[in-house]
Amino acid sequence: MDRLQDQASPEDIARAALATRSRSIAYTYSDPVIFLEYAVDAAKVAREHGIKNVAVTAGYIGSSAREDGDA
Repeated sequence: MDRLQDQASPEDIARAALATRSRSIAYTYSDPVIFLEYAVDAAKVAREHGIKNVAVTAGYIGSSAREDGDA
């Protein structure tokens, strides 16, 4: 099974955003809740570099499905 995180680490994502002078990263492919853990990891690293994050979704996720709650 192909995994996005095998091709680009959260640090790689942040570096790419910085290199292109992007002010934000949008998580949109399929639906962000499908790859939630990866998106949260990438968002945390991006935030450390002052890059904003947005999840574009047609769905929702409840707090019980995501107990860490710190992203």
